[in-house]
Amino acid sequence: MADAFSAWALGVHGVVFPLSLVGLYRYSDRTELFTKAVGDTDELLARMRRRIAAALERDLNPVFERSEGEPSTVRPDGYSERPTNPIGSEAYREALFRFIEGSAEIVVDYGRASRARGAWCAWARVLSWTVLGLAFWEVLCVSLLGLLGHLFGVETPTLLVKWSFVPTAALVCLFFVCQAILLRHHDVIHDNKSRYHTL
Repeated sequence: MADAFSAWALGVHGVVFPLSLVGLYRYSDRTELFTKAVGDTDELLARMRRRIAAALERDLNPVFERSEGEPSTVRPDGYSERPTNPIGSEAYREALFRFIEGSAEIVVDYGRASRARGAWCAWARVLSWTVLGLAFWEVLCVSLLGLLGHLFGVETPTLLVKWSFVPTAALVCLFFVCQAILLRHHDVIHDNKSRYHTL
């Protein structure tokens, strides 16, 4: 019975092992994956920054232009020819309020796209290391179960054979979790690309 279970376990690990090698080939080099998934995000973020800056300039420029035409300040030791600073004035606060009211959506979308890009990169790194860990684990399992059990006739304890599936299952689950999270972040980036493609 123990030999049959060990043979079955070797067969399962023997199937997972080549799949982990395929995953390793596919996900170990993130350069191509990055280029396809989020490579043009820099361009999107730059377009969004330009639009935010233009809106801020549109709303604040009149406030600063007005301050240049205001009279000079008179002090006890003389008067100053420098323009007054509008920061903190009522006109400045109103201009900022207009900017926030009119541009809140793109500012929020910019933040979401920037965070999604960073999170995508972090989770792609986790995915690469997960696949590498799975490949190493499967090499170890196939080697131990195959070499020790079948080639050298050493009986592998049943408990060890059963526990060999715990890291395999955990790493396979983590692989799918990473895929789901990567897709979610890619959806956020794609949504912003489609909404702001003509900026």
